[in-house]
Amino acid sequence: MSTYVDHQLSKVALIIKQLKNNIQEYEKEIFEWLLFYFSMILGYMMGFWTFCGILFLKDAWRHAYFLMIDDMFDWFWVQWHLIF
Repeated sequence: MSTYVDHQLSKVALIIKQLKNNIQEYEKEIFEWLLFYFSMILGYMMGFWTFCGILFLKDAWRHAYFLMIDDMFDWFWVQWHLIF
């Protein structure tokens, strides 16, 4: 039979170590989510301003784009009235 009595401090130290590991994992996860959202926002902004910048700077592309949108609208309008 052993006469060793486990100290409460060793249990507390183990719990503190586990909590530190959990906090580090949580901080790493938060950093990954922030990086994910930052890259999504950056990608959206780059795509949006590239698209709008091209339409703003190139007259021929702007006219072609809006002509295509107008033709698509007309096609949908005709299809809708043919069905109903």
